Amino acid sequence: MEETIEETEPETAEEVRKKGDFTKHLILVTVISSTGFLQYGYNFWVLHFPSVVLMNFYNATDDQRGEGSAHQSILWLLFFLAIALYPLGGLVGSFIFAPLADMCGRQQTLIINNFLSMVCAILMGFSKMVQAYEFSMFSRFLTGVSSGIFSNIVPVYLSEIAPKNRRGAINVVASFFLIFGILIGQVFTAPQLLGNEKGWPILMSFAGFMALFQIVPLFYIPESPRYLLIQKRDEGNARQVLMKLKGQDNVEEEMEDLRLEDHAERTEKNMTIFKLIHFPGLQRRFTIILVLMFAQQFAGYSAMHLIDSVGRRILLLSGFGVCSICCAVLPITIHLQTFHSWMSYINTILIITFLLGHFIGPGSIPHLLVAELFLQSSRSSAFAASGAMFWLWRFIATLTLGAPAKRACLQMQPADQGERNSPAARPTPRLPSPAELADWQAALRAYAFLLYLPVGLATFLFIFKFIPETKKKTFREIRRILATQATKKIVVK
Repeated sequence: MEETIEETEPETAEEVRKKGDFTKHLILVTVISSTGFLQYGYNFWVLHFPSVVLMNFYNATDDQRGEGSAHQSILWLLFFLAIALYPLGGLVGSFIFAPLADMCGRQQTLIINNFLSMVCAILMGFSKMVQAYEFSMFSRFLTGVSSGIFSNIVPVYLSEIAPKNRRGAINVVASFFLIFGILIGQVFTAPQLLGNEKGWPILMSFAGFMALFQIVPLFYIPESPRYLLIQKRDEGNARQVLMKLKGQDNVEEEMEDLRLEDHAERTEKNMTIFKLIHFPGLQRRFTIILVLMFAQQFAGYSAMHLIDSVGRRILLLSGFGVCSICCAVLPITIHLQTFHSWMSYINTILIITFLLGHFIGPGSIPHLLVAELFLQSSRSSAFAASGAMFWLWRFIATLTLGAPAKRACLQMQPADQGERNSPAARPTPRLPSPAELADWQAALRAYAFLLYLPVGLATFLFIFKFIPETKKKTFREIRRILATQATKKIVVK
C-alpha cells in the first residue's frame, strides 16, 4: 500500500506571528489577573455610593451610644466623610502602588493586594457588629487603598504581557471585569437581596470571597517579562515567560525589543512620581495622561476590537466629540421634558449615545495610553500619578456633590433642646432618605452635563493637537514619535 504524503506549505512569518497572539496561556493569565478589577468594580459601587443601609447604620450607632440625637450637620458630615474616605484611600493606594510594584514585582503585588482585600472584607463584615463610626471609616479607607492598587497594577501587568498588536484588546478585558463587578454590586444592593440591615455584613464582605477565589491562581501566573529583564536583569526567566505566553520557542524578536527598550530608557531608571514631574523628557507625556484622566471623570468602558483596528487617537476624538455634543443638547431636552412628556424618549436616546461615546473613548483608552507612553522604569510612577488624579477627583466630587443633600438634611428641624433625648421627638430620618437624595440628584442632572461640556471640548482639542496614534507600535516606536513631535515644536519656536 502506497502512503500518500501531503505536502504542506511552510507557515509565513505573518501566520506564525498571529498564531502567537492569543494563546491559551495568554488568555488564561489575562483572565486571572483581570479578576482584580472584578473586586475593584464591586467595591467601587457598594462603597462609593450613598446607601440607605449606611444611613440607618449611622442613625442606629448614634442611638446605641446613648448620646442623644446628634446634631444633623455632624451626622451628615460623618456620613459623607465615610463615603469620601473610600476614594481618599484610592488616592493613597495609587501612591503606594509604584514602589510596591517596582520592589516586589507585578505578580507579587497582585498577590499582596488580594490578601489586603481579604483583610478589608473581614473588617467591613464586622463593622455592623462593632457599631462604631471610626471602625467603619477605617475599613472603608483601607478598602479604598486596596482598590487604588488594583486600579493600577492590573492594567500595568496586562500591558507588559500583551503583544503589541493585541495590547488594546487585552487591556479591555479588565474593563469587562470592572463593569461586571459594578453590575454584581448593583444587583446585590437591591433591598430584596443584600441591601438591607440583615444582609449588610455579607454585602460589605463579599469582595473577600472574590479575592479568595483569585488568590490561588495568582501564584501560578508568570511575572511580567519586561519587569524580569529590564528591572531584574533576569534574561533567562524573561525568555521562558515569553515562550509560554506566545506558545512558541522563537521569541528572539521580543527579546531584542526588550533589550533595545532597556538601552533606550537608561536615563529614566529609578523614576519616582516627583522625579517624573520634573524630568524634561517626560513632562509632555505626563501632561497628556493627567489631562486624559481628569477628563475621564466627566465623561465610562469597552471597545475591544475597535482599539486595535481603528486606533486610539480616532476613538478618543470620536468619544469626546460625541460626549460633548450630547452634553450640549441634554440640558435643553431635560428641561423641555417637564413640558413635553415625549421628550423623555429623546433624552433616553441621547444618554445611550453619550454612554456609547464614553465606552469607545474616555472609558477604555486612557489607562492603555499611560502604559504605552512610558517605558518600563517610569511606567509604575506614571500609573501612580494618573491613578492619583483619578481618585483625587473622585474624592472632590464626593464632597462637593454632597452639598445639596446637606441642605435637604438641614431643612429637617431638630426637636427642642429639652426634648432631644425623647425618641418620639427625634426627626426621622436624621439623614436624608433615598427619595430626598433622588430629588437633589435629579435637580443636578441637567447641570452636570453642562459641567462636562467645556472640559470635553478642551480635551478634544488637546487630543487633536498633542496625542499621536499608538496602534500596533512598540513602546520604543511610540517614544520616537513623541520625541519627533517635541523636536518639531522646538524648531517651530
